[in-house]
Amino acid sequence: MVGRARFPSTRAGLPIDRIASGRRLIPPSGEMPHAEIHGFQILLTGPMQMRVILEVAILNVRAGQNEAFEAAFREASAIIASMPGYEGHELRHCLEAESRYLLLVKWQRLEDHVIGFRQAAAYQKWRALLHHFYDPFPTVEHYGEPVVANAAPSASPH
Repeated sequence: MVGRARFPSTRAGLPIDRIASGRRLIPPSGEMPHAEIHGFQILLTGPMQMRVILEVAILNVRAGQNEAFEAAFREASAIIASMPGYEGHELRHCLEAESRYLLLVKWQRLEDHVIGFRQAAAYQKWRALLHHFYDPFPTVEHYGEPVVANAAPSASPH
């Protein structure tokens, strides 16, 4: 039997297996959905489904500053990791553009990033450590739940 719950982004009383404009996330078999996005795993396991906000930023670093940027980012990682609502982050180096990085940060709520982190005193240290590396300054965007998610099947031993 499918339970009912209220979700901020859906109509009240909508069956728990239907969110995002009625798309079915739990198949009729009752299996729980699983999604993996660039190493971030989201497992929906019970009557309350966790909502993850994904912050995405393309970081263009000044030429010749990659090594210094990466060292500064390692130090700055402790700052962001200490913030309320923080769930995890990744910094990935672009394979095609030497001075470009992709930053992915998971937050519990949008406000945890745009208010909690950016208005925290610790943000000033983050800013001092990293912002001088960017050219141009990055655009930061936030994404909700996956519209479509599919993980590659697990490799079976031969």
